[in-house]
Amino acid sequence: MHRGSASFRTRTSAMLDRTSVAEIDGLIVGFVTLTHDEVDQLMVDASARGTGVAGALLSFGARRLIESGNGHPWLAVVTGNARARHFYEREGWRDAGHLDYEAPIDGGTVTVSCRRYELIRDDITAEQHPEPPAAGTRGAG
Repeated sequence: MHRGSASFRTRTSAMLDRTSVAEIDGLIVGFVTLTHDEVDQLMVDASARGTGVAGALLSFGARRLIESGNGHPWLAVVTGNARARHFYEREGWRDAGHLDYEAPIDGGTVTVSCRRYELIRDDITAEQHPEPPAAGTRGAG
């Protein structure tokens, strides 16, 4: 395994200033990490699936990228992850084709076969995609 929990811990400190979290009842249930024009990481705890947290984090991340001048947000999803691909499509992202994604690991990168997803812009604003009351987001940095 290239990216186990130990690998994640070593990369975490470098991601904090570009990570926002979602909370329910004071517990962190998910996070989104942004890099340049990419939604780099989107993770939601199993206990929060189906609550709108993932959609809120994805919208929040896309808005942040757009507001910071990155007008074409994108993300990579592993080719075989049908559940995630369906979710992104439902949230207004489109499959833009194959991508050999260079995922960071300790000491370098590993090439992962992915699909590049790009946001379909009709435009995304805070008014159109408000954060749900049960899932607030806050910056970690």
